[in-house]
Amino acid sequence: MQRITRLFCALMLIVFGLSAGQATASHDDSYVVTWTAANKVASPFDAPPPAFSDVTLRHIVRVSAGGSRLRVWLTNEFGNAPLLIGAASVAVRNADYSVNAASLRQLSFGNATSIVIPAGARVLSDSVNLGVHAFTDLAISMYVPAGGAVSTSPVSYHVRAL
Repeated sequence: MQRITRLFCALMLIVFGLSAGQATASHDDSYVVTWTAANKVASPFDAPPPAFSDVTLRHIVRVSAGGSRLRVWLTNEFGNAPLLIGAASVAVRNADYSVNAASLRQLSFGNATSIVIPAGARVLSDSVNLGVHAFTDLAISMYVPAGGAVSTSPVSYHVRAL
């Protein structure tokens, strides 16, 4: 059985997975974490997170393991209202914060390109073919349309990558 790598990334609401083999629904235990950050809600010591509306958020992660397929977790675990992600993508990062256009992959969730994440939940994207080597920087982009996030709902995010 081939090994698959799962990576988790948390930005406001994301987590992310990478695979070195063939992902199947019945073999989800074949995923291995390659990148993660702890999710949290704002504390009195943090600046308040901004409201997200009609904006694309991009998060850069450096994976520790390479592979040929990947999946991305999106989370609304600390939210108290549904969260709409209008579109999401992953790509290899260029030297700046732009992406290598040839590597750009649209993410889907049950074959849909947008997803409503219920309060307190997280979702896993469908797998996409994207071959990367260990220590590759990936850019994860998410579009939150106007009205997609409720400003009074706590944001699941990480404030620092230490």
